[in-house]
Amino acid sequence: MRFASRVAGVTLASAALCGIGAGAAFAGTPTHPGPDTTVGQLRPVVPAAHQSSGHLGKALYSRGFDVVNLSQHPMELMQYGTPEGADGTLDSAPPMGSIVQPGQSQHFEETYWFTKNTDIRAIYLDVKPDGTPDYAKGAVYFDFLVDGGGGTSSTSGALIDSDVQVDADNTTDTMTDPAGTTVTFTPDQQEAAAKSLVQLCQDSHRATCSFTPTSDDASGKVFSPEVRLISSNNTSPTEDGLLEVDRGQDFSTTDTWGISATVDTNIADIVNASVSANYQHSWTTTSSFLAKYSHPVAPQTYGEIVEQVPVERVTGNFQATLGNTTFQFDGVTFDNPIPGGKGQYNYNWHPLAG
Repeated sequence: MRFASRVAGVTLASAALCGIGAGAAFAGTPTHPGPDTTVGQLRPVVPAAHQSSGHLGKALYSRGFDVVNLSQHPMELMQYGTPEGADGTLDSAPPMGSIVQPGQSQHFEETYWFTKNTDIRAIYLDVKPDGTPDYAKGAVYFDFLVDGGGGTSSTSGALIDSDVQVDADNTTDTMTDPAGTTVTFTPDQQEAAAKSLVQLCQDSHRATCSFTPTSDDASGKVFSPEVRLISSNNTSPTEDGLLEVDRGQDFSTTDTWGISATVDTNIADIVNASVSANYQHSWTTTSSFLAKYSHPVAPQTYGEIVEQVPVERVTGNFQATLGNTTFQFDGVTFDNPIPGGKGQYNYNWHPLAG
């Protein structure tokens, strides 16, 4: 086989920043000895612009193929090229070593050579959290086929037994988990996983996200975290200072993930629709409260005025479904400011150092 292989040392974080669908990297050095014994000798792919026309014929245009990751696993484009005995060139391809996160896709443009059948194979490998290849999870491949008349098709399979299932459907090829897969995040795992969930629900049209409330406390007896309104250092050795605040202050929704729902309007819309349907009242993400309060600051002390406002606390279960996989977040809490509620003030202080 002739394959291009990624350059060593690409981590998950840096590979994710490379971008999906960028220009092809047609040369490389084999760096993953694990599956090489399975796929055979690896060689660079020759780009269409450098291919001898006498060998393949006339290049007319290209055919596009998409690989979509609908699994829970980040997958690395480890290598691509022509299987043994096949010909083919690429007009463009993603960067070698790039990571396809759950919900993302990659695009390949394979050259159509008139009257010539061509085949390009792309191999994907699961990666560990640190971005290194995880050979224990297996390797999968897709063959992008263009016939001499310009028709397209795909085939797929596993080079090494894999946790990921593959499906080839003409020009759209997918990677999924087994049917019925559920990934449940415990409370101590949710904050770390929430950022990816928010991105999945916001950016990916391939995910279906929902929120099922289990309780709603709109009594006004639950208060938001403290927000500092004003502070001061009183350096006078003998005289009191004064802190005064008289202005409007906005308060926004907070949640147990540590990510304000206002950052993601799609999450806010999902929660609002569910609360409205179950409890017959609306749910807004930001409200303004009039802050009017004053307090003396003793000599040689730091002082601050903080405010808390009453919130509606909604608790429930959040789900994101991607392909065959359901991501489950149970016991998620959203605290939403109650419009027109009365805030409460606290004064915090400590002596100035030295």
